[in-house]
Amino acid sequence: MKKSPYHGFTLIEIIVSITLLLLLSGFFIAGYNRFNDTQKVQQAASTLVRNLQAVRTKAASGNKPAGCDTLVGYTVTFTADTYTSRALCRVGAVGEINTYTLPTDVTISAVPSTITFYALDRGASANQTITITDVGNTKTVNVSVFTSGVVSDVVP
Repeated sequence: MKKSPYHGFTLIEIIVSITLLLLLSGFFIAGYNRFNDTQKVQQAASTLVRNLQAVRTKAASGNKPAGCDTLVGYTVTFTADTYTSRALCRVGAVGEINTYTLPTDVTISAVPSTITFYALDRGASANQTITITDVGNTKTVNVSVFTSGVVSDVVP
């Protein structure tokens, strides 16, 4: 049997190897993107829970800003990609507005769009579920606020 002077791979072997490599890379990238979207939503929910608990603590402590005669509580108002907190006094909303922005491609929906944590730990204005989703609606986390003032997140 005569040996070939050429050693190496055939064109078919190279094409099959490259195709398999590209398929595996595609699956890896798709999985990483799904994981990344999930992490963004979960991080946004955790941050929202921490911020709502901080607002509740501020209200419970009776911490009122300058110009506030009688503190009613602190309100949190939600839009599609931000939420704000501000002191609510008998004369109306006063003091600094704290604005929190969600990560890119993450949205928030809350009905009603405003919740109030009452001063001196008297709870919240309503039971409310705040839904945080990614743009593709593939991952959702619900954050619940109860009239007792307790804030918790539920990952489905």
